[in-house]
Amino acid sequence: MKTQIDIQFFLTYGYFPNYRPKYNPEKVDKIEVNYTSYSDLQSQFYQVFDTVIKETIESIPKDKLIVIPISGGLDSRAILAVALKHVNPNRIRTYTFGVKGSYDFEIGQQVAKKAGIHHDAIELNSLRFTQEEMLEVAKRCDFQTHLFHHPPLKKLEEIISDNYVISGYMGDVVFGSSANTVFSNPDRSQDYYLRCKKYSYKSTTLDSVDYKVYLEPIKEVSIIPHFDQLLLFERGSKLIAPHILMKGDWTYKVPLIDKRILDFMYSIPNTFRLDERLFIDTMLSYYPDLFNIRAKTTFGCHLKAPKVFLLVKRLKNKIILNLNRYLNLDITYPPYNYIDFNKEILRRPDLKLIFESNLQDLEKRAILTAIKPMEVLKRHKKTKNLYGILVLLTSLELILKAKEQ
Repeated sequence: MKTQIDIQFFLTYGYFPNYRPKYNPEKVDKIEVNYTSYSDLQSQFYQVFDTVIKETIESIPKDKLIVIPISGGLDSRAILAVALKHVNPNRIRTYTFGVKGSYDFEIGQQVAKKAGIHHDAIELNSLRFTQEEMLEVAKRCDFQTHLFHHPPLKKLEEIISDNYVISGYMGDVVFGSSANTVFSNPDRSQDYYLRCKKYSYKSTTLDSVDYKVYLEPIKEVSIIPHFDQLLLFERGSKLIAPHILMKGDWTYKVPLIDKRILDFMYSIPNTFRLDERLFIDTMLSYYPDLFNIRAKTTFGCHLKAPKVFLLVKRLKNKIILNLNRYLNLDITYPPYNYIDFNKEILRRPDLKLIFESNLQDLEKRAILTAIKPMEVLKRHKKTKNLYGILVLLTSLELILKAKEQ
């Protein structure tokens, strides 16, 4: 049975703190990276990246397909670009899931079309959630993370079958998406992590609980910056991996946490990791066809769009999001997440049934000391902005039910 602290941590961050990860990077070592110019550094990085992806592909039996989940981001796009160099396109299959208009759904399809490969686009608004499938997802996520942000299992089984999945797991962190988040000591890194990585801000915090003691210890002698350590060994291995690398008959490959890539990226000056500079510049040089396609990391713009333009796009999206959330408007918004749970929890019969029934059952358990699930749902019907805590409460009940089966 989970303790009150376990439950409270889950209802704030979306995962349980005491978990033994399966996907953890190896020890990272400092290496000598000598270069005469920026183009020379790009060439060296490309050689490392190309070698790792090539060996990953060679480790997959030749009678199996290579399945690459792609989105509006860059990591899986880079894997796809290099894979096309080393294997017949007929062996590669990609898929994207989401709702029409989202960055991931639309850009993912553009990338696959440009690559000329078989692609499946899973449109979530045409599908329905069921209690049975959610219980199965809870099991496959190892009873560890929040649910609902996933493609349907039956469709995945059809796409993947007994083939191999190459995931871009944690590539953005390794390449420098958080390289500008540098603190002088572990405590400040942990404080920032606990402040900025909440899934829900609506949960009630337990008094006198120091969540830092439940985080993976930071190694001060490591060449990996403190905050990156938390993303790789805490958030990545305890939240992201159980969720996107679900248990089952599928075999996953996670080349972007290969030791050779980690050693290289964490041995170069941090200036080349800021905003994933070296990674993006290299991919634009070697694979312009795929990397000149817009990306979600730049709010649907080109990777080299001016920063001022990106700031305007970010502000515009934030304004639209808050207008929709707090004034109950319905302005078209290109979301990163795939379903507008704030509205769909109340509108879609399948989600309404799952949320209401599980929230009722969770309240009957009487295991929550500072929150009443049905009262949260009642407040949500008025405010329409409590989806975060509702997803976590419903996920908690589904996980408890799945463990009891």
